[in-house]
Amino acid sequence: MKKYWPLAFFGVFLLIWACSISWGADLKVIVEAENFLREENGAVTKTAGRIESSGNNCLLGWNNKGHAIEWEVVIPETGQYKIVLRYANGRNWTTLRSLTVDGQVPAKAFERIELLPSGGFAKTENNWQNLTVVDERHEPVLVEMAQGKHQVRMVNLGGIGNDDGATNLDAIGFLGKTVDPDVLGKPGK
Repeated sequence: MKKYWPLAFFGVFLLIWACSISWGADLKVIVEAENFLREENGAVTKTAGRIESSGNNCLLGWNNKGHAIEWEVVIPETGQYKIVLRYANGRNWTTLRSLTVDGQVPAKAFERIELLPSGGFAKTENNWQNLTVVDERHEPVLVEMAQGKHQVRMVNLGGIGNDDGATNLDAIGFLGKTVDPDVLGKPGK
């Protein structure tokens, strides 16, 4: 029996280690964009009927540079989350946003998020894209978030070559590292 003790100890250690790796990896919190707390320097429209919008609602009219929107996000479990934006950009230029959590920029990638043209505003077809915020190596940025309530704020930074930053927003996902971003909804072509 004594000779198996180290092997049993190693087995328990290995099991605990394996569980700690996957712990939190499948977490997901999805915030519907239209359920915001407040906005400044502009007024968005909550609308229904956009093709493939989650819950059949979304925000539109988020056009003006400097227009900020804030949400409350309840994180169920402390862990690392990637942040995914479900948006539709019908402009011919890239629009820009910044994002803070509890008043802080979680990483450099959140200072300037580029929302590429998606082909439309989802009026007649699915133009939604699910953008995972990535670093300079194109790896998802994992943000350490504690369990509890957080204030998430996004600011319209305009567009590249144009101050008009018009972009529809459907949802914001706070997802564990292994969760497929398409859990927010099927992206357009």
